[in-house]
Amino acid sequence: MSDLVATSDLPPVEQARAVIAKMVADRDDAGLHRMRATAAAHELFFQRAGAKEIADDAGEIKVRAERGIGQVDVAKHPVGRPPTDNVSGTGNVSGTGNIIDSIRPETRADWRKRLAPVSDERFDSLIEQARADEHAGVSTARIIQIIRFGSTMSSTTFECYTPERYLEAARDVLGGIDLDPASSAEANKIVAAAEFYDEAMDGLARDWHGRVWLNPPYGRSLTSKFVSRLVEEFDDERVSAAITVINAYGFDADWFQPLWDHTLCFTDHRIKFYGGGPTFGSLFIYLGPDRERFADVFNQFGTVVRRWR
Repeated sequence: MSDLVATSDLPPVEQARAVIAKMVADRDDAGLHRMRATAAAHELFFQRAGAKEIADDAGEIKVRAERGIGQVDVAKHPVGRPPTDNVSGTGNVSGTGNIIDSIRPETRADWRKRLAPVSDERFDSLIEQARADEHAGVSTARIIQIIRFGSTMSSTTFECYTPERYLEAARDVLGGIDLDPASSAEANKIVAAAEFYDEAMDGLARDWHGRVWLNPPYGRSLTSKFVSRLVEEFDDERVSAAITVINAYGFDADWFQPLWDHTLCFTDHRIKFYGGGPTFGSLFIYLGPDRERFADVFNQFGTVVRRWR
């Protein structure tokens, strides 16, 4: 870990491992929560600075503390799981330095329950697999994903659910959502699409139609495939209007170029997606006839632009 992290209130990884192990042995859940919060703040700082290796060091400490909290929870509550209102966590950091959780308490409780019984050897292997993922890096969500699906499912397929306020805006512009081609039953509780395709159904292999909401799977490879398909379906008039949200990078990529023909909203903040999310800003793109309506509604989230010529 860099000198900046090593000389701050977050210890180097090896030292942190020993400290966390002692906290677990002492059932010091308050200390584990503090360690986790500190690591999360460092992780976010270095993610924003583009220092992935250092961010991964902090991410590893955060996940190890998360596992420790789960182990203490199991020791204190051997039957069932602890009340979710006693489960805290970290999603983002405010300007005052306070930790703001963007993950629902019941989700974090479930993550900790899954992490607690993992052996040290297995856990070290999970950390290394997460470090090898150039897109996601080390995070609790990524470790849980590997546990559930294996390392062959990369972060490019990880589901990050869009918060309600942005979906309300999308429904306002579109007048409703007929199809979400990259969703799940859980996500559709918020999206409220008339029809959705989940991962097992493979939205890329199915027909698209009507008014579409698209939050494509996280990662460049699948993002490009879903966005290219959306443009194709719109150009061929099978999709009448659509809004998609993607990471705000890759503007020079071939697959991105057709999007400049439509209306874009660059967010002026980082969206706290449910279940995780990108370390970049976000971009909403509207494909459809009612550009003025999109601009009026989405202006609250950032800057709306169109190609000048």
